[in-house]
Amino acid sequence: MKYIIFFILETPSHLNSSFLIAKSLRSKGYEIIYIIFSNKYLELLSNEGFKYEFIKDFNISRNRTNNFFSRSNLLLFYQAKSDFKREFLSGSIFNSIIRKYNPSLFIVDLSLIFYSIILWEKNIPFIITCTKVSLNFDKIIPPFTSNVIPKFFRRNFKDKIIILFIWAKRLLYQYAINKYQQLSIYSISHLYLVREYCKLYNLNFNSIINTKRCTHFGWKFVPEIILSPKYFDFPRQYNKNQTHVGPVVDFNRSHYFCNDSNLDRLKSILDSDLNSNSKILFCSFGSYDFKYNKSRFLIFRKLISIISKRNDFILILSFGRGISSLKSGFNNIYFFNDVPQISVLEKTALMINHGGMQSVTECIMLEVPMLVFPLNPDLDQKGNAARVVYHKVGLRGNLKKENPKSIELKIDQLINNRNYFVSNIKKLKEKMLDSGDFDKGIAFIEDYIKNPTIRHESSRTL
Repeated sequence: MKYIIFFILETPSHLNSSFLIAKSLRSKGYEIIYIIFSNKYLELLSNEGFKYEFIKDFNISRNRTNNFFSRSNLLLFYQAKSDFKREFLSGSIFNSIIRKYNPSLFIVDLSLIFYSIILWEKNIPFIITCTKVSLNFDKIIPPFTSNVIPKFFRRNFKDKIIILFIWAKRLLYQYAINKYQQLSIYSISHLYLVREYCKLYNLNFNSIINTKRCTHFGWKFVPEIILSPKYFDFPRQYNKNQTHVGPVVDFNRSHYFCNDSNLDRLKSILDSDLNSNSKILFCSFGSYDFKYNKSRFLIFRKLISIISKRNDFILILSFGRGISSLKSGFNNIYFFNDVPQISVLEKTALMINHGGMQSVTECIMLEVPMLVFPLNPDLDQKGNAARVVYHKVGLRGNLKKENPKSIELKIDQLINNRNYFVSNIKKLKEKMLDSGDFDKGIAFIEDYIKNPTIRHESSRTL
């Protein structure tokens, strides 16, 4: 039996993005094993029929207590950081997995890329998966943390300078963050940890690692498969090691979060006769970044104040597990902790979301216009919102600046001109599907398993 190990960030969006690839490879005779840190998503993996293996989690932030700067807490963080660093530099994290399965390939999430230096040193073939658009520096494309839309029709000197300035600011910010994390007891810089690992094992960091990227460093030669659709990005050049696989929407994935009573209630709402006269609006701000719950709550309150006065709309609001104080006393507003998003989108006239790549891709695949309110300024949400506007498949807003009236105007603009936006979505979707990128990506992975092109000797420090 040939084994492929998936090492994916434990969030629903990242796991869901990996399932279509994992299932396709499984259908070709490979046994799929997921590496996990916790039992949080065991039910999800089991429902999808995947096996899993645990490895030790050294997440030092879990040692946090209410008395954050107390002497005892400082000692806890210092010890956790020392333990993680020692375990990481030993290079033994994957030893039991490698001995047990002798895997043909590791597929490693970009958010966990720092672990892959261990695989490189051990000469174990691996591929990086990126759930975002390309992170690489491009002198005419701003980093995905920017809300700037490039003016491709007018590439003058001023525009180039603006984009270069945005990149310089972003890279300087990342340098400062990494420096702080290196010196702080309360965090760890994965970049500096990889540098230290390279030094310990005589690897030439600069020859193999690309730091001129947004948010995450990358490999210069190891394949990186991009799960976001190529045609959703701005027109750009890609590195030779980058291959697009998206869109990777698994329409048959399990809905493990929703209990039977909630599913029955939701089905009743979606199938209600009322829906024939009212357009369904669906609002969800993802399953991640609950530190932005205040911002979530703010937009939810504004939406409730709008929709509660409208008889032509029904609002299905999925507020996640981090907010529990919302109460529904309205006939046309329904609250859920979690919903099966695919099922809801199939009957939705408009989705209001935070610009997460998974939600954006699903909206495109199911031909649903979007109103995007970016939530996290350090992720790709601003850049995704800019691309939504660029492709004319939706509109964007500002969580802090928008008032209920301006939000309502945008909702009406999207609903009243829905045919225009849906037409643009269909054109974009057709390009994405006609590209054949998913099948090409799976074929690339299989070819790579048969003939991995990693060459380690050139990375050794002489």
